[in-house]
Amino acid sequence: NSEGIKEIHTFGYGFYNWGIVEQVEEVNGSIYVFVDKIMALIIPKESLETVEFKEELLATLNKYV
Repeated sequence: NSEGIKEIHTFGYGFYNWGIVEQVEEVNGSIYVFVDKIMALIIPKESLETVEFKEELLATLNKYV
């Protein structure tokens, strides 16, 4: 959303404000959201259901980064 990224997983969740996101890259179909020099949220290409969804996600990420 406009405040940041909420990561939800089996053990809980994390929240990352847009201000700490340093870079967004697409590598071999997966999306890497770097939140510092050595940590990235990785969205595997298998979880990106359609090309349209992937493009929308990249557009949203690039809007705030």
